[in-house]
Amino acid sequence: MKVSVIVPVYNAAEWLTEAVSSVVNQEYVHEVILSEDYSSDNSLAICTALAKNNPKVRLVRHPDGKNHGAGATRNLGVLNAQCDFIAFLDADDICLPNRFNLPMGILQQHPFVDGVYEAIGTMFLNQQAKNNWDAKGWGELTTLRKVLKPQELFYFLVMWEAGHFSLDGLLIKKELFLKVGGFDEPLKLGEDSNFCMKAAALGVLIPGRLNEPVALRRVHGSNSIFRHNRDTLAHQYRGWYTLNEWAKNSKQPRAKRLIVRHQFWRVLARFHKRNRDFRLALFYYAMCLLMRIEISMRRHLLGPGSF
Repeated sequence: MKVSVIVPVYNAAEWLTEAVSSVVNQEYVHEVILSEDYSSDNSLAICTALAKNNPKVRLVRHPDGKNHGAGATRNLGVLNAQCDFIAFLDADDICLPNRFNLPMGILQQHPFVDGVYEAIGTMFLNQQAKNNWDAKGWGELTTLRKVLKPQELFYFLVMWEAGHFSLDGLLIKKELFLKVGGFDEPLKLGEDSNFCMKAAALGVLIPGRLNEPVALRRVHGSNSIFRHNRDTLAHQYRGWYTLNEWAKNSKQPRAKRLIVRHQFWRVLARFHKRNRDFRLALFYYAMCLLMRIEISMRRHLLGPGSF
């Protein structure tokens, strides 16, 4: 059982070598795929050197020679992966020692499990980066705050009631990745959360280490969450709209469609309120209240696992 680690690369020359060094020699890692998205800095040269100097490192690029964004670039990496198990590492982050020992042990013991999610920590490049992060109210440990059964996970991720996990902390079967359909490429922000929710709906994901990090996210001024933060509500709208369309088109059970629609319509209500269309805002808030009543009744009668 071996792992392909997918590293999407875009303008990460400053940190890329450290990211690769943190993971390439770890147990279970068969290959590190650098999926380079036509950076404007020196990233390509560094990727080329890393691939030349280590047989476990491979370099792939989009055939059309254009920049495609994080989702498409991760998809490209996975489609070139040789292993049955996939992990992700952003090019400005690092894996901690023994990253894969526990989750691979779990997957070996429980073949029916499709993936294991774990906590990741945070390292700040400077005080301003920490201030920006703290201003969002985010903790330094990204994790689920409670141990959930696989059938509960989708509900808690969509309703945001127990935190979430990051791609850097996920080990997943390639089979499930393909079943999900990969990352939604048009999304420029939130494509990772979108993918994790779909994976929770379609596969069996269980927790590993939730109280200690298995990787560290580097926070600096160029993080995508800060670059695309000028209209957070618009990004949220696109993300929930996409997930809502997926839930309908893939014919998810009513319970799953209901909670996704609830969250989408919450964003719609806020969107119309911001645009001072108070009549439509009130309509969507009222519909959310009715949906929330049905969701609460389902949870009371059947439990979160019904979602």
